Amino acid sequence: VVELARLDVDETEGMVSALLAQIEVTAPVRAELLERVAGNPLYALEYARMLGDRRDGGDRSIGTPETLRDLIAARLDMVPGDLRSTASDASVIGDEFWASIVADLGRRAEADAREALGTLVRRGVAEPWERSSLDEPAYGFSHALIREVAYSRLPRLDRARRHLTAGLSIEARAGERASEHADLLARHFVTAFELASATGEGRIVEEARDPAFRWSMAAADRAAPVDASRAFDLYDRAVSLAGPGGDRFAALMRSAILGRRSGRLDADAVLGRFEEALAVARATGDGSLIGEALTRVGSQLGALGQAARSRETLAEAVRELEELPPGRALAGAYAYRAEEEMFAGHVRSSSEFAGRAIAILEHESDELLVMALHIRGDARCSQGDFGGLDDLRHALRLSEEEQSTTDIVTSRNYLGEWR
Repeated sequence: VVELARLDVDETEGMVSALLAQIEVTAPVRAELLERVAGNPLYALEYARMLGDRRDGGDRSIGTPETLRDLIAARLDMVPGDLRSTASDASVIGDEFWASIVADLGRRAEADAREALGTLVRRGVAEPWERSSLDEPAYGFSHALIREVAYSRLPRLDRARRHLTAGLSIEARAGERASEHADLLARHFVTAFELASATGEGRIVEEARDPAFRWSMAAADRAAPVDASRAFDLYDRAVSLAGPGGDRFAALMRSAILGRRSGRLDADAVLGRFEEALAVARATGDGSLIGEALTRVGSQLGALGQAARSRETLAEAVRELEELPPGRALAGAYAYRAEEEMFAGHVRSSSEFAGRAIAILEHESDELLVMALHIRGDARCSQGDFGGLDDLRHALRLSEEEQSTTDIVTSRNYLGEWR
Protein backbone atom coordinates (compact mmCIF):
# COMPACT_ATOMS: atom_id res chain seq x y z
CA VAL A 1 0.00 0.00 0.00
CA VAL A 2 1.35 3.40 -0.99
CA GLU A 3 -0.32 6.12 1.07
CA LEU A 4 -0.61 9.48 -0.68
CA ALA A 5 -0.99 12.68 1.32
CA ARG A 6 -3.76 15.05 0.24
CA LEU A 7 -2.79 17.94 -2.03
CA ASP A 8 -1.98 21.21 -0.31
CA VAL A 9 -3.86 24.41 -1.13
CA ASP A 10 -1.56 25.51 -3.97
CA GLU A 11 -1.50 22.04 -5.53
CA THR A 12 -5.29 21.79 -5.33
CA GLU A 13 -5.74 25.20 -6.96
CA GLY A 14 -3.30 24.22 -9.71
CA MET A 15 -5.11 20.97 -10.45
CA VAL A 16 -8.56 22.60 -10.38
CA SER A 17 -7.36 25.37 -12.72
CA ALA A 18 -6.10 22.77 -15.18
CA LEU A 19 -9.34 20.75 -15.02
CA LEU A 20 -11.51 23.87 -15.46
CA ALA A 21 -9.44 25.34 -18.30
CA GLN A 22 -12.26 24.75 -20.81
CA ILE A 23 -15.16 25.25 -18.37
CA GLU A 24 -16.55 28.65 -17.39
CA VAL A 25 -17.51 28.90 -13.71
CA THR A 26 -18.21 31.83 -11.42
CA ALA A 27 -15.87 32.74 -8.57
CA PRO A 28 -18.30 31.51 -5.84
CA VAL A 29 -18.66 28.12 -7.57
CA ARG A 30 -14.89 27.85 -7.93
CA ALA A 31 -14.44 28.61 -4.21
CA GLU A 32 -17.07 26.01 -3.29
CA LEU A 33 -15.34 23.47 -5.53
CA LEU A 34 -11.98 24.02 -3.83
CA GLU A 35 -13.61 23.60 -0.41
CA ARG A 36 -15.39 20.38 -1.39
CA VAL A 37 -12.34 18.86 -3.08
CA ALA A 38 -10.25 19.37 0.09
CA GLY A 39 -7.05 18.12 -1.54
CA ASN A 40 -8.46 14.91 -3.10
CA PRO A 41 -7.48 14.59 -6.81
CA LEU A 42 -10.21 12.02 -7.60
CA TYR A 43 -12.88 14.32 -6.17
CA ALA A 44 -11.47 17.23 -8.20
CA LEU A 45 -11.69 15.17 -11.39
CA GLU A 46 -15.28 14.04 -10.77
CA TYR A 47 -16.46 17.55 -9.88
CA ALA A 48 -14.85 18.93 -13.04
CA ARG A 49 -16.55 16.26 -15.16
CA MET A 50 -19.91 17.08 -13.59
CA LEU A 51 -19.49 20.81 -14.25
CA GLY A 52 -18.47 20.07 -17.83
CA ASP A 53 -21.61 17.98 -18.37
CA ARG A 54 -23.97 20.42 -16.69
CA ARG A 55 -23.54 23.31 -19.17
CA ASP A 56 -25.42 25.86 -17.03
CA GLY A 57 -22.66 28.41 -16.81
CA GLY A 58 -21.63 27.31 -13.33
CA ASP A 59 -23.80 29.93 -11.65
CA ARG A 60 -25.42 27.78 -8.94
CA SER A 61 -24.26 25.55 -6.10
CA ILE A 62 -22.42 22.56 -7.51
CA GLY A 63 -23.87 19.77 -5.34
CA THR A 64 -22.14 16.39 -5.26
CA PRO A 65 -21.54 14.17 -8.32
CA GLU A 66 -23.49 10.90 -8.20
CA THR A 67 -20.29 9.09 -9.18
CA LEU A 68 -18.67 10.25 -5.93
CA ARG A 69 -21.74 9.43 -3.86
CA ASP A 70 -21.76 5.91 -5.31
CA LEU A 71 -18.02 5.54 -4.74
CA ILE A 72 -18.21 6.62 -1.09
CA ALA A 73 -21.36 4.56 -0.48
CA ALA A 74 -19.60 1.49 -1.87
CA ARG A 75 -16.61 2.18 0.36
CA LEU A 76 -18.87 2.43 3.41
CA ASP A 77 -20.64 -0.80 2.41
CA MET A 78 -17.30 -2.58 2.64
CA VAL A 79 -17.01 -1.57 6.30
CA PRO A 80 -18.40 -4.11 8.83
CA GLY A 81 -21.86 -3.30 10.19
CA ASP A 82 -20.78 -2.16 13.65
CA LEU A 83 -18.29 0.27 12.14
CA ARG A 84 -20.89 1.59 9.68
CA SER A 85 -23.14 2.28 12.67
CA THR A 86 -20.28 4.15 14.34
CA ALA A 87 -19.77 6.23 11.18
CA SER A 88 -23.52 6.97 11.06
CA ASP A 89 -23.54 8.13 14.70
CA ALA A 90 -20.46 10.28 14.08
CA SER A 91 -22.06 11.85 10.99
CA VAL A 92 -24.96 13.07 13.13
CA ILE A 93 -22.68 14.65 15.73
CA GLY A 94 -20.96 16.86 13.15
CA ASP A 95 -17.62 17.78 11.65
CA GLU A 96 -16.08 17.15 15.08
CA PHE A 97 -17.07 14.13 17.16
CA TRP A 98 -15.98 12.35 20.34
CA ALA A 99 -15.96 8.75 21.60
CA SER A 100 -18.17 9.54 24.62
CA ILE A 101 -20.94 11.06 22.47
CA VAL A 102 -20.67 8.28 19.88
CA ALA A 103 -21.03 5.82 22.76
CA ASP A 104 -24.20 7.54 23.99
CA LEU A 105 -25.75 7.51 20.52
CA GLY A 106 -24.93 3.83 19.99
CA ARG A 107 -25.77 2.82 23.59
CA ARG A 108 -22.41 1.14 23.99
CA ALA A 109 -19.42 1.36 26.29
CA GLU A 110 -17.14 4.32 25.70
CA ALA A 111 -14.13 1.98 25.37
CA ASP A 112 -15.91 0.13 22.53
CA ALA A 113 -16.71 3.41 20.77
CA ARG A 114 -13.09 4.53 21.09
CA GLU A 115 -11.87 1.24 19.62
CA ALA A 116 -14.33 1.51 16.71
CA LEU A 117 -13.18 5.07 15.96
CA GLY A 118 -9.58 3.90 16.00
CA THR A 119 -10.47 1.26 13.39
CA LEU A 120 -12.19 3.92 11.23
CA VAL A 121 -9.01 5.99 11.46
CA ARG A 122 -6.91 3.04 10.29
CA ARG A 123 -9.31 2.48 7.40
CA GLY A 124 -8.98 6.13 6.35
CA VAL A 125 -12.63 7.00 7.04
CA ALA A 126 -11.88 9.20 10.06
CA GLU A 127 -8.87 11.03 11.46
CA PRO A 128 -7.87 12.37 14.89
CA TRP A 129 -8.01 16.13 15.44
CA GLU A 130 -5.22 18.07 17.12
CA ARG A 131 -7.64 20.21 19.12
CA SER A 132 -10.92 19.39 20.80
CA SER A 133 -13.75 21.63 21.98
CA LEU A 134 -14.57 19.10 24.74
CA ASP A 135 -12.24 17.75 27.40
CA GLU A 136 -11.44 14.57 25.47
CA PRO A 137 -9.81 13.65 22.14
CA ALA A 138 -11.75 14.65 19.04
CA TYR A 139 -12.10 13.08 15.61
CA GLY A 140 -13.32 14.18 12.21
CA PHE A 141 -14.08 12.48 8.91
CA SER A 142 -11.16 12.28 6.49
CA HIS A 143 -13.34 14.12 3.98
CA ALA A 144 -16.59 16.06 4.40
CA LEU A 145 -18.23 14.03 1.62
CA ILE A 146 -17.90 10.83 3.67
CA ARG A 147 -19.92 12.45 6.44
CA GLU A 148 -22.45 13.75 3.91
CA VAL A 149 -23.05 10.30 2.42
CA ALA A 150 -23.14 8.51 5.79
CA TYR A 151 -25.67 11.01 7.11
CA SER A 152 -27.86 10.85 3.98
CA ARG A 153 -28.37 7.10 4.43
CA LEU A 154 -30.12 7.52 7.78
CA PRO A 155 -33.97 7.70 7.79
CA ARG A 156 -35.34 11.02 9.06
CA LEU A 157 -36.76 9.57 12.27
CA ASP A 158 -33.41 7.94 13.11
CA ARG A 159 -31.71 11.28 12.53
CA ALA A 160 -34.22 13.00 14.84
CA ARG A 161 -33.58 10.51 17.64
CA ARG A 162 -29.82 10.72 17.25
CA HIS A 163 -29.77 14.55 17.14
CA LEU A 164 -31.83 14.70 20.34
CA THR A 165 -29.50 12.22 22.07
CA ALA A 166 -26.41 14.09 20.82
CA GLY A 167 -27.73 17.40 22.14
CA LEU A 168 -28.59 15.98 25.56
CA SER A 169 -25.23 14.20 25.78
CA ILE A 170 -23.13 17.23 24.80
CA GLU A 171 -25.13 19.47 27.15
CA ALA A 172 -24.56 17.08 30.06
CA ARG A 173 -20.86 16.51 29.40
CA ALA A 174 -20.08 20.20 28.80
CA GLY A 175 -21.63 21.12 32.16
CA GLU A 176 -20.92 24.71 33.18
CA ARG A 177 -19.19 25.31 29.84
CA ALA A 178 -22.28 24.35 27.83
CA SER A 179 -22.83 27.97 26.74
CA GLU A 180 -19.57 27.78 24.78
CA HIS A 181 -21.29 25.15 22.60
CA ALA A 182 -24.54 27.10 22.12
CA ASP A 183 -24.41 26.93 18.31
CA LEU A 184 -23.79 23.19 18.27
CA LEU A 185 -26.49 22.50 20.85
CA ALA A 186 -28.99 24.70 19.01
CA ARG A 187 -28.28 22.83 15.77
CA HIS A 188 -28.86 19.41 17.33
CA PHE A 189 -32.05 20.27 19.19
CA VAL A 190 -33.56 22.33 16.34
CA THR A 191 -32.79 19.59 13.81
CA ALA A 192 -34.34 16.98 16.12
CA PHE A 193 -37.44 19.18 16.50
CA GLU A 194 -37.82 19.82 12.76
CA LEU A 195 -37.25 16.21 11.68
CA ALA A 196 -39.60 14.90 14.36
CA SER A 197 -42.25 17.44 13.33
CA ALA A 198 -41.95 16.30 9.71
CA THR A 199 -42.34 12.63 10.69
CA GLY A 200 -45.09 13.19 13.26
CA GLU A 201 -43.07 11.88 16.21
CA GLY A 202 -44.76 13.88 18.96
CA ARG A 203 -42.60 12.67 21.86
CA ILE A 204 -39.38 13.92 20.28
CA VAL A 205 -41.08 17.16 19.22
CA GLU A 206 -42.03 17.96 22.80
CA GLU A 207 -38.72 16.82 24.26
CA ALA A 208 -36.68 18.87 21.78
CA ARG A 209 -38.77 22.06 21.70
CA ASP A 210 -37.64 23.69 24.96
CA PRO A 211 -33.88 23.06 24.57
CA ALA A 212 -34.12 24.07 20.90
CA PHE A 213 -35.61 27.41 21.98
CA ARG A 214 -33.16 27.95 24.86
CA TRP A 215 -30.05 27.20 22.84
CA SER A 216 -31.22 29.17 19.79
CA MET A 217 -31.63 32.20 22.07
CA ALA A 218 -28.25 31.57 23.71
CA ALA A 219 -26.50 31.23 20.34
CA ALA A 220 -28.21 34.42 19.13
CA ASP A 221 -27.12 36.31 22.25
CA ARG A 222 -23.50 35.27 21.58
CA ALA A 223 -23.72 36.31 17.92
CA ALA A 224 -25.52 39.63 18.44
CA PRO A 225 -22.49 41.86 19.28
CA VAL A 226 -20.53 40.83 16.16
CA ASP A 227 -22.93 39.38 13.57
CA ALA A 228 -26.36 40.99 13.60
CA SER A 229 -27.61 39.08 10.56
CA ARG A 230 -26.80 35.66 12.02
CA ALA A 231 -28.26 36.70 15.36
CA PHE A 232 -31.49 37.70 13.62
CA ASP A 233 -31.74 34.27 11.94
CA LEU A 234 -31.36 32.56 15.31
CA TYR A 235 -33.85 34.81 17.10
CA ASP A 236 -36.29 34.43 14.20
CA ARG A 237 -36.04 30.66 14.51
CA ALA A 238 -36.61 30.95 18.27
CA VAL A 239 -39.89 32.80 17.58
CA SER A 240 -41.20 29.71 15.78
CA LEU A 241 -40.14 27.49 18.70
CA ALA A 242 -41.43 29.63 21.57
CA GLY A 243 -44.50 28.83 23.58
CA PRO A 244 -46.88 31.56 24.79
CA GLY A 245 -45.86 34.09 27.42
CA GLY A 246 -42.42 35.31 28.35
CA ASP A 247 -40.46 33.10 25.94
CA ARG A 248 -42.38 34.36 22.92
CA PHE A 249 -42.13 37.93 24.18
CA ALA A 250 -38.33 37.72 24.46
CA ALA A 251 -37.92 36.11 21.03
CA LEU A 252 -40.18 38.66 19.31
CA MET A 253 -38.45 41.62 20.95
CA ARG A 254 -34.92 40.48 20.18
CA SER A 255 -35.73 39.38 16.64
CA ALA A 256 -37.24 42.81 15.97
CA ILE A 257 -34.18 44.62 17.38
CA LEU A 258 -31.70 42.50 15.41
CA GLY A 259 -33.91 42.57 12.32
CA ARG A 260 -33.68 46.36 12.40
CA ARG A 261 -29.97 46.43 13.24
CA SER A 262 -29.08 43.99 10.46
CA GLY A 263 -31.40 45.52 7.86
CA ARG A 264 -33.17 42.17 7.45
CA LEU A 265 -36.58 43.62 8.40
CA ASP A 266 -38.06 46.84 7.05
CA ALA A 267 -39.39 49.45 9.47
CA ASP A 268 -43.02 48.32 9.27
CA ALA A 269 -42.07 44.68 9.92
CA VAL A 270 -40.03 45.73 12.95
CA LEU A 271 -43.02 47.69 14.30
CA GLY A 272 -45.25 44.66 13.68
CA ARG A 273 -43.05 42.44 15.83
CA PHE A 274 -42.89 45.00 18.63
CA GLU A 275 -46.67 45.35 18.57
CA GLU A 276 -47.09 41.56 18.65
CA ALA A 277 -44.74 41.45 21.65
CA LEU A 278 -46.84 44.17 23.32
CA ALA A 279 -49.98 42.05 22.83
CA VAL A 280 -48.18 39.07 24.42
CA ALA A 281 -47.08 41.27 27.34
CA ARG A 282 -50.60 42.60 27.92
CA ALA A 283 -51.90 39.01 27.96
CA THR A 284 -49.43 38.15 30.73
CA GLY A 285 -50.34 41.24 32.75
CA ASP A 286 -46.64 41.82 33.54
CA GLY A 287 -46.18 45.58 33.89
CA SER A 288 -42.44 45.42 33.27
CA LEU A 289 -42.90 43.58 29.97
CA ILE A 290 -45.73 45.93 28.95
CA GLY A 291 -43.54 48.96 29.64
CA GLU A 292 -40.59 47.48 27.77
CA ALA A 293 -42.75 46.72 24.73
CA LEU A 294 -44.35 50.18 24.81
CA THR A 295 -40.86 51.68 24.82
CA ARG A 296 -39.86 49.78 21.69
CA VAL A 297 -43.14 50.50 19.91
CA GLY A 298 -42.77 54.20 20.70
CA SER A 299 -39.18 54.29 19.46
CA GLN A 300 -40.11 52.54 16.21
CA LEU A 301 -43.03 54.89 15.63
CA GLY A 302 -40.54 57.74 15.89
CA ALA A 303 -38.31 56.05 13.29
CA LEU A 304 -41.35 55.89 10.99
CA GLY A 305 -41.91 59.62 11.40
CA GLN A 306 -45.03 59.30 13.54
CA ALA A 307 -43.79 61.78 16.13
CA ALA A 308 -47.05 62.41 17.99
CA ARG A 309 -47.86 58.69 18.45
CA SER A 310 -44.27 58.06 19.41
CA ARG A 311 -44.24 60.66 22.20
CA GLU A 312 -47.62 59.45 23.47
CA THR A 313 -46.51 55.79 23.53
CA LEU A 314 -43.19 56.56 25.23
CA ALA A 315 -44.97 58.67 27.83
CA GLU A 316 -47.30 55.72 28.50
CA ALA A 317 -44.27 53.47 28.91
CA VAL A 318 -42.76 55.83 31.48
CA ARG A 319 -46.05 56.02 33.41
CA GLU A 320 -46.42 52.22 33.40
CA LEU A 321 -42.87 51.61 34.60
CA GLU A 322 -42.70 54.38 37.21
CA GLU A 323 -45.36 52.40 39.10
CA LEU A 324 -42.76 49.65 39.56
CA PRO A 325 -39.38 49.62 41.36
CA PRO A 326 -36.68 51.23 39.17
CA GLY A 327 -34.98 48.76 36.85
CA ARG A 328 -33.65 48.21 33.37
CA ALA A 329 -37.07 48.54 31.73
CA LEU A 330 -37.60 52.02 33.21
CA ALA A 331 -34.07 53.01 32.24
CA GLY A 332 -34.91 51.92 28.69
CA ALA A 333 -38.06 54.05 28.67
CA TYR A 334 -36.07 57.07 29.85
CA ALA A 335 -33.32 56.42 27.27
CA TYR A 336 -35.72 56.17 24.34
CA ARG A 337 -37.69 59.17 25.58
CA ALA A 338 -34.35 61.03 25.65
CA GLU A 339 -33.68 59.94 22.07
CA GLU A 340 -37.08 61.19 20.92
CA GLU A 341 -36.50 64.53 22.67
CA MET A 342 -33.10 64.76 20.97
CA PHE A 343 -34.63 64.16 17.52
CA ALA A 344 -37.23 66.83 18.29
CA GLY A 345 -34.45 69.31 19.08
CA HIS A 346 -35.26 69.53 22.80
CA VAL A 347 -31.67 69.37 24.01
CA ARG A 348 -32.21 70.14 27.70
CA SER A 349 -35.03 67.62 28.23
CA SER A 350 -33.16 64.92 26.26
CA SER A 351 -30.20 65.40 28.59
CA GLU A 352 -32.50 65.18 31.63
CA PHE A 353 -34.15 61.91 30.53
CA ALA A 354 -30.76 60.43 29.61
CA GLY A 355 -29.48 61.36 33.05
CA ARG A 356 -32.35 59.47 34.69
CA ALA A 357 -31.44 56.36 32.69
CA ILE A 358 -27.77 56.70 33.62
CA ALA A 359 -28.65 57.02 37.31
CA ILE A 360 -30.42 53.64 37.20
CA LEU A 361 -27.73 51.89 35.13
CA GLU A 362 -24.57 53.61 36.41
CA HIS A 363 -23.09 50.42 37.87
CA GLU A 364 -23.98 48.26 34.85
CA SER A 365 -22.24 47.49 31.57
CA ASP A 366 -25.25 47.80 29.35
CA GLU A 367 -26.08 48.86 25.77
CA LEU A 368 -28.83 51.11 27.17
CA LEU A 369 -26.24 52.84 29.35
CA VAL A 370 -24.09 53.36 26.26
CA MET A 371 -27.08 54.85 24.42
CA ALA A 372 -27.92 57.20 27.32
CA LEU A 373 -24.27 58.29 27.61
CA HIS A 374 -24.23 59.10 23.88
CA ILE A 375 -27.36 61.23 24.19
CA ARG A 376 -26.32 63.07 27.35
CA GLY A 377 -22.75 63.54 26.12
CA ASP A 378 -23.98 65.01 22.84
CA ALA A 379 -26.54 67.21 24.62
CA ARG A 380 -23.98 68.55 27.11
CA CYS A 381 -21.54 69.40 24.32
CA SER A 382 -24.36 71.08 22.36
CA GLN A 383 -24.96 73.35 25.37
CA GLY A 384 -21.27 74.22 25.64
CA ASP A 385 -20.54 71.83 28.52
CA PHE A 386 -17.58 69.91 27.12
CA GLY A 387 -17.63 67.61 30.13
CA GLY A 388 -19.97 65.76 27.78
CA LEU A 389 -16.80 64.34 26.22
CA ASP A 390 -16.36 62.32 29.43
CA ASP A 391 -19.77 60.71 28.81
CA LEU A 392 -18.74 59.85 25.26
CA ARG A 393 -15.39 58.41 26.38
CA HIS A 394 -17.20 56.33 29.02
CA ALA A 395 -19.56 55.03 26.31
CA LEU A 396 -16.60 54.05 24.12
CA ARG A 397 -14.92 52.14 26.96
CA LEU A 398 -18.10 50.18 27.65
CA SER A 399 -18.59 49.46 23.94
CA GLU A 400 -15.06 48.12 23.64
CA GLU A 401 -15.49 45.95 26.75
CA GLU A 402 -18.67 44.45 25.27
CA GLN A 403 -17.05 44.22 21.80
CA SER A 404 -20.15 45.79 20.26
CA THR A 405 -19.07 46.97 16.82
CA THR A 406 -22.13 49.19 16.30
CA ASP A 407 -21.67 51.04 19.60
CA ILE A 408 -17.91 51.38 19.08
CA VAL A 409 -18.49 53.08 15.73
CA THR A 410 -21.22 55.33 17.15
CA SER A 411 -19.05 56.35 20.11
CA ARG A 412 -16.12 57.20 17.84
CA ASN A 413 -18.39 59.21 15.56
CA TYR A 414 -19.64 61.32 18.45
CA LEU A 415 -16.12 61.82 19.83
CA GLY A 416 -14.71 62.66 16.43
CA GLU A 417 -17.44 65.21 15.76
CA TRP A 418 -17.08 67.06 19.06
CA ARG A 419 -13.30 66.97 19.16
